[in-house]
Amino acid sequence: MHTYSPAEPYGAWLAYHGSEAITLAVILAAVAVLFAGLGARLKRPIALKRPGGAIGSMVFLLWLLSMLMLYVALRAYGIQLQELHIVFEQKKPEIGTIYYAWVALFVIAWLTRKHGGKTAWYSGFFGAAGAVMLFELPFDVIIMARVFPPVPPDPGLYRMLYFCPLFLWEISTIALLAMSPAMRITRGALFALAGMFAVWGVWAAAFGFAYPVEPGPWAVNVISKLLAFAAAVLLFVWKEPADERAA
Repeated sequence: MHTYSPAEPYGAWLAYHGSEAITLAVILAAVAVLFAGLGARLKRPIALKRPGGAIGSMVFLLWLLSMLMLYVALRAYGIQLQELHIVFEQKKPEIGTIYYAWVALFVIAWLTRKHGGKTAWYSGFFGAAGAVMLFELPFDVIIMARVFPPVPPDPGLYRMLYFCPLFLWEISTIALLAMSPAMRITRGALFALAGMFAVWGVWAAAFGFAYPVEPGPWAVNVISKLLAFAAAVLLFVWKEPADERAA
């Protein structure tokens, strides 16, 4: 039996080192500047066109199907590890994501209460779920090629088996945010996302985007996740422009 219990990476992905870490930090800094620039240029909240009943139903079905596909992928992944007798000991840091999600759910539901109870709770649920995915979607792009341990005989194939349905789930969850009439793209949300990517830049430059079990990586992980939740909440914090209120 092969037991993977290395001093590094402690967990699910390998850290970046040297020029790779610096390159990643520069890219993340550029993305942060892009979001900050978009926020600075945004004059008023942008309302997205809500999808019709048919499109909305298709997105919701895709969301459900992607979860089923992810479950199947995880089962196949686990079976392959068992067949090869690969046991991986992983330290799991306490990040507190579930608690942030509950807080976001209730805050968004309260902010959107004027739209009615059904819309408020729908907005709260998918706002909280969307917050997680605003963090996880770009995060998974960063770590997908570095997941550990690699699964033979074709590690790339098993990575795609896992990440393809995961990406579908993340994208469809974010898309469901557009179905809330209370959601707007706001300056505050863009600035919060800029902050998240800026913190990730620090994570990459200072710690190589290492698995968050040591104090430094753990701290930047928590801070960036809180910024993602702040971005989701700020999608529901806006005022109608004066000319629209007068109309």
